[in-house]
Amino acid sequence: MTSRAGDDGQAIAAVWAAVVDGIRDNSSGLAPVARVCRACVEVLPVDGASISAVTGKNGPETLYASDAVSDRLASLQFPLGEGPCVEAFTAGRAVIISDLARASTAAWPVFASELAGLEVGAVFAFPIRSGAIDIGTLQMYRSRAGALTEADLALALRVVDIAAVALLALHPGPGRQVEGEWLAALPRDGIAVHQATGMLIHQLKIPAKEALARLRAHAFATGRSVDDIARDVLAGRSTLPDPDG
Repeated sequence: MTSRAGDDGQAIAAVWAAVVDGIRDNSSGLAPVARVCRACVEVLPVDGASISAVTGKNGPETLYASDAVSDRLASLQFPLGEGPCVEAFTAGRAVIISDLARASTAAWPVFASELAGLEVGAVFAFPIRSGAIDIGTLQMYRSRAGALTEADLALALRVVDIAAVALLALHPGPGRQVEGEWLAALPRDGIAVHQATGMLIHQLKIPAKEALARLRAHAFATGRSVDDIARDVLAGRSTLPDPDG
């Protein structure tokens, strides 16, 4: 796992640097968003990715897709009002579908009827948030069915963090400058926290927000740092108590 964490850290650092450079180049337009989508294919076992964002009163629309299949998957969901991307956005949680053929018909029948001819076996959709506000979604797909590992899921969450910064750069809002503190909001360290969060999502079937909240609550209760708790979880030295138990 140590080797994987090191590789992940280098990959994320490279993506982060490319996105920051793109943001600082005022003429780059959607280049940072495109870079995030390409990063998904580079660092994760997926075949394509897309980013959608709220740009007006009509809900999210696709800003960039890495390929034609990604574009089709993203663009048909919000007009239909159903699909993993819509669920991720409206529910504010990751939607992990490792076998789309089995899941889509029951959960999203209209969406499923539009998938004919698309080679899509699995879909992974994540809400992109700024504070408590959902600002868009990052969706990835695999041509064949298959799950993400805990390490893959942790890495995907870090890419989502970068996607949030890329989207905020498009509309930074009053008083927010590209060179300001908000650009440094993405944690460059703390990969153990992301990996532990991914492990809890996978094991407990809970949203990312709740998984992170459990790590922080346990850290507070024991008087230790979140990083220490995360490393214990990854090493199997600690299991978090059920807050309802």
